[in-house]
Amino acid sequence: MVKNLLLIRHAEALPQAQDERDFQRVLSERGLNQAALLEDYLSLINLSFDTLFLSPAERTKQTAKIISKNLKSVPKDIITEEFYEATVNTMIASVNRLETMHTNVIIVAHNPSIAMLCQYLIGDQYLNFETAACAHIQFEFEDWSMLIKGSGELKDFYYPGKLGL
Repeated sequence: MVKNLLLIRHAEALPQAQDERDFQRVLSERGLNQAALLEDYLSLINLSFDTLFLSPAERTKQTAKIISKNLKSVPKDIITEEFYEATVNTMIASVNRLETMHTNVIIVAHNPSIAMLCQYLIGDQYLNFETAACAHIQFEFEDWSMLIKGSGELKDFYYPGKLGL
């Protein structure tokens, strides 16, 4: 059985204000545009996503809301506390624990953990996860617990401006 995973770094956020926590940062005007372009790109992927896992940070929530608008199916959003300031080992463990019923999954999170997770999954190839970047990784296994280093195949890597949208 084929499983698909989209790893997305949130779109660009405003700098942290003096009286604001990093967790509360919202998307900048550029970030809103990046998320809209990513939404256009995702609408070209012919997959029905069942679940969208995201960090509880405001910028990931905003990114997830925008990119979900034109998906083939509306995935269930699951806010995952451990994705905020996660280590790569936390991210790997989270994917390993996904239930078998999750076939096509989106994760919206932060750097550097999202880039490091991607590198682990596709076998040491480093991809520059600028804001609103998206890696589409495919796996040939039945259960997410079978995930190991290098077990994924990179199907595509999107970054803002790649398609000239």
